[in-house]
Amino acid sequence: MRQLSWVPVFAVLAVLAFAGRAAEPEYASHGMAGASPSEVYLEYARVMHATNSAEAILPFSPQPVAQARASMAGMSPDQMQQALAFMRSLVPLHPEVLEEIVDGETATLQVRGELPGMIGGELEPNRGTVTLVLRAGEWKISDQSFEQEN
Repeated sequence: MRQLSWVPVFAVLAVLAFAGRAAEPEYASHGMAGASPSEVYLEYARVMHATNSAEAILPFSPQPVAQARASMAGMSPDQMQQALAFMRSLVPLHPEVLEEIVDGETATLQVRGELPGMIGGELEPNRGTVTLVLRAGEWKISDQSFEQEN
């Protein structure tokens, strides 16, 4: 089973994306206030597979910008690209949200999609759980785990 806690990975990316900027908001905005958790996750997956920029995916992080910046100090551009590639490998291609449950400021999604296999890298069907949290009026990806469907 693949499992990733997004907070540490986003922490690494946030520092590079916002280094040198002053007066950052507490959380980066993806501009989707009012969108459902499912809509936010599907946009996150689309952006993740379409970009090589930490700045593009940072708004989906539940971590405050200043904290993320402190966590990433000293990361080289090569390390940044490696972190993005790793994160991309854990986000399914063509995800389909099967179920969405919202409980206050936490949402849980059941998602199906294709991820590269561990051997050979060929796409394999996977199913998993994605947790989102509400921060500053927007849903942010907090955690996700997937396992291969049989």
